[in-house]
Amino acid sequence: MVPHSTHHVGNDGVIVKDDEGQLSSTMLMERFTMLFLPKGYPHSVTSDYGSYQRWVFVQNTLGSVTYMLSTHALLTSVGVGLSTSLPFAAAISWVLKDGLGASALVLFASRYSTSLDYDLKRFKFRGDLLHNLGVFMEVCTPLAPGYFLPLASLSNVAKGIAGLIYGATRASLNKSFALKENLGDITAKYQSQGMAAYLTGMAIGTTVGLMMTSISIFTNMAVVCGLSLCHMACSYRSLKTIRFRTLNIQRSTILIRHWLQNRQVLSIEAVNKMEDFVKPTSMVDQIQVNFGSSIEQAFDLKEGHNGEHIIGEINEAVNKGNGERYTYVVKPMVERKDGKLHFHVLFIDTGSSSSSSSPSSSAMTSTNDIIQRLLLKSYFHCILLNDGGDVNNIDTLYGQFLNDLQHPSTTTTSPINGGGTQWSLNFILYEYNDLIIKLE
Repeated sequence: MVPHSTHHVGNDGVIVKDDEGQLSSTMLMERFTMLFLPKGYPHSVTSDYGSYQRWVFVQNTLGSVTYMLSTHALLTSVGVGLSTSLPFAAAISWVLKDGLGASALVLFASRYSTSLDYDLKRFKFRGDLLHNLGVFMEVCTPLAPGYFLPLASLSNVAKGIAGLIYGATRASLNKSFALKENLGDITAKYQSQGMAAYLTGMAIGTTVGLMMTSISIFTNMAVVCGLSLCHMACSYRSLKTIRFRTLNIQRSTILIRHWLQNRQVLSIEAVNKMEDFVKPTSMVDQIQVNFGSSIEQAFDLKEGHNGEHIIGEINEAVNKGNGERYTYVVKPMVERKDGKLHFHVLFIDTGSSSSSSSPSSSAMTSTNDIIQRLLLKSYFHCILLNDGGDVNNIDTLYGQFLNDLQHPSTTTTSPINGGGTQWSLNFILYEYNDLIIKLE
């Protein structure tokens, strides 16, 4: 009689086998989970984690394949592998293309670093587009070897910015998946998954490259373009699976407008599915608001807004603040540049200490905490004003909206939700200026 094979995973993580050396699919799956997935998966992460990581794994694998093929094209364009190659000249060109390309990263980071958290999906998708554009330029270098340096430098700029975006957005993405205090575990397993995808793609890319040694450059370009399209499809699908619980401008616009029309709160899943990260920002349904404006920005002094008029509007807002120390003023203005209606939001420090919510009552309250409380209400006010709603009833309407948002029920929840409705109001992801006008 043949003995049945037995095995288990020891305390040190090593799979213990019987004399036959056989492993069951269950043990292999446990080992796979231990290597690549957070401890306690799937109960330690949000429900969108698995689908996102599956698409990202395929995307990273395809990216590794195109990297191998584009690198081969780069080396060919500088003469590596040819009988007339000049190793020193090739090395100089290789170093220069890295140095010239890296300089653009500093400019990008200084301009857009603060925007990455506010519109993460859009920037992540654009980063993937830049990565594939960089790969395509590398593949084109054999067609114009005399222009190797500018093409390779531009490629490095595109891929470098993409890498910067990946690194800057990774922490926020991983944090959104954590249900427990397991951010470190999720991050570590993300690295493991990325390395596995890289090695898989490198193996495929090497095999494809060896098979394509005798084919034309145009065939190589066609293969890379096809893989890049698949890469972008995976990027789109992966980002569509993410369900952020924080509110940025676009998610807030979807949520507020649906509530104003139906008095129902959309779920996290429904809003994230409706969020558009492919179109340019100017084509997305949201209003233009500048948070933390100065008096000079909000009031056109050239149009006859004198000091008394400005003080009158500010005092009116203070009187409506119900004694709160911090309030805001919403000022609509038609911009001369585009002729469109924009809104300026001024944050006002009245100096009052009668409110329990004043920072004087708690040493832990910071300026950022104060502005967080004002951002959502002021944006609600702007949408109501833009859509022709009754702003005289703003406090009552916003109070009902906030209550429905924090305490959803069967009567205030949209039937198209398909998921939970517990939004996080700890971080309102709007871009704003830290300017508070103090009243003397």
